[in-house]
Amino acid sequence: MMKQFFRLIFLATILVSCGSVRTMDVEKLKMGMSANDVEDRYGKPSRVVYGKKENGVPEQGLEYKDKSGNYYTLVFQNKKLARYELVRGRRPAGDMHGHRK
Repeated sequence: MMKQFFRLIFLATILVSCGSVRTMDVEKLKMGMSANDVEDRYGKPSRVVYGKKENGVPEQGLEYKDKSGNYYTLVFQNKKLARYELVRGRRPAGDMHGHRK
């Protein structure tokens, strides 16, 4: 089971690296959005940061770039947005750094 999970993460990393990058608007993110909703709205992430299981719950970190050139890691638990964190760049005014639901 664990091998299949890591194979899926590896495959996702390869596929993501081939995708186009669109910028996102942090202020329009809503906690609980599905990973598919985020991808439909903002395109593929610039990279997969990590994938793991924490206490049996699948968690994945995906990196997106905003319109100001900042990079955020969006953290999905059970394929739902749980939080996001600024990882590179300057924090825009009103940013909810590390926002959780």
